[in-house]
Amino acid sequence: MRGLSLPDTILRATSAWIACAVLLVSSAFAGVDTTPPVITTCAPNTVIPADGNCMGSLPDLTGSVVATDDSGMVTITQSPIPGTLVGASGLVVTFTATDPSSNTATCTANITLGPDTDGDGTPDCNDGCPMDPAKIAPGVCGCGVADTDTDNDGTPDCNDGCPNDPNKILAGVCGCGTPDTDTDGDGTADCHDGCPTDPAKIAPGLCGCGVADTDSDGDGVPNCNDGCPNDPNK
Repeated sequence: MRGLSLPDTILRATSAWIACAVLLVSSAFAGVDTTPPVITTCAPNTVIPADGNCMGSLPDLTGSVVATDDSGMVTITQSPIPGTLVGASGLVVTFTATDPSSNTATCTANITLGPDTDGDGTPDCNDGCPMDPAKIAPGVCGCGVADTDTDNDGTPDCNDGCPNDPNKILAGVCGCGTPDTDTDGDGTADCHDGCPTDPAKIAPGLCGCGVADTDSDGDGVPNCNDGCPNDPNK
């Protein structure tokens, strides 16, 4: 049997070393835990009572979180930490489950202040209309009444006598939908003036608008119909 040449010896030695290194690395990584915990139950959304300053203290809710891990050991933490002050806008708490290999899983819960009587998402302590779910401030019309301005005239319906007429907030002489215009300036609005362009008449009379019903000779026939307006006998 012939001996191995030097190159063959080096090649075989190198192959053996590589195989050994791969085995060692594989063995090292075989024991590493890369599987994160599984959170089966997160803390529920929670309402905490507000104090006189409309603030509340965040409780420790980690006990409500349930998580499992292959290692059998899981640490639960929360952020922000217990004791953090919660304002009227509330906050979101993040819960983190960590196993001994530092693998993590997270879940969240919404924290709000209460009570919130009308259920509008604004706690009573910061709600100017705690019984009105549509408003958090009285506005112009007050709690329980919407500040709707149907005709967009700048006056809400609650104070607008003509809520569908953008030109009027009171019915006036002519009513909603009709302007109180007095074209001839005679003191009678056009809507009630039979001769809206004749300042001397509000009804046509015998002679019609624009013509006075004058009876110069006093014979009972106005001049417009009297062929002898100055002769009472004819």
